[in-house]
Amino acid sequence: MTVAVRPLEQGDRKFVISTWLDSYRTSFSAGLVPFDRWYDVMWPIVDRLLDRPGVRTLVSHETEERDRLADLYGFITFELDTPPTDKMRRGGWSKNVPTVYYVYVKGPQRKWGYARQLFAAAGVDPRYPFVQGCRTEICARLGNKIPLSEWDQLRARIYPDERRPEK
Repeated sequence: MTVAVRPLEQGDRKFVISTWLDSYRTSFSAGLVPFDRWYDVMWPIVDRLLDRPGVRTLVSHETEERDRLADLYGFITFELDTPPTDKMRRGGWSKNVPTVYYVYVKGPQRKWGYARQLFAAAGVDPRYPFVQGCRTEICARLGNKIPLSEWDQLRARIYPDERRPEK
């Protein structure tokens, strides 16, 4: 079995969006969207984020599996060159940082190093500052592995003119 990382392909979008929404749905940071409207509201939002300029998604896949859905183990959606948060600046960090909007690995494949592989392929070192666009219970539990990350959901919001608000 060989697991590799490749860029998102059109046929991967349903996997990425559905697993993102399924795993984020019960997050304390997911906002006030009612469960019965969750997919109707959130699907187009995540779909649009995947197409935003500068945002990339990589998928972890089994190279020998021929079923283009069964071969996927996880993904990372990120943007590399974003301004540091105010808190990072106050802490002395002046360089631009990545924003990781979401990382997902299927339950049976967790703890096999696939998330580390995705971070590495994205060029994001989880030991250094980066912004989390979405936060889940798993992020909170893995805090020691991402010690300098900061949750800032404003980074993940999509504004009509694609500009982020000034802080």
